[in-house]
Amino acid sequence: AGMEDPGETQIELAQGDSDRAGLALLLEALERFPESAFGLSTSAIIRFAMMPGDDAEPLREAIGELCPTRDGKMPSPVSLGKRLGALKGRVVNGRCIEKTGEKDASNVWAIRRIGKEP
Repeated sequence: AGMEDPGETQIELAQGDSDRAGLALLLEALERFPESAFGLSTSAIIRFAMMPGDDAEPLREAIGELCPTRDGKMPSPVSLGKRLGALKGRVVNGRCIEKTGEKDASNVWAIRRIGKEP
């Protein structure tokens, strides 16, 4: 009837909710690593996710949610970087991810708190 397909809108809304949930997981998981306070490259984020231990599991889950791969392995640093670029500045639970610079030809990503500090 010349109008947008409501089914496509539902798919877009579901994707948006998935992005929000994945980003919330990522922000929470990254805060477990003190190094994230200074900013991390996507290569470093993936390296931390591949470490053994309880702190790495939530990070692996968050990366898998945000940037799934066909084989279930970690995405490339470039793929993760593109995904973070698409989500930069999006506020979830008073925090967002933002590009804070470059190091060794890689973007550096850091968590920024929005609003008043407790």
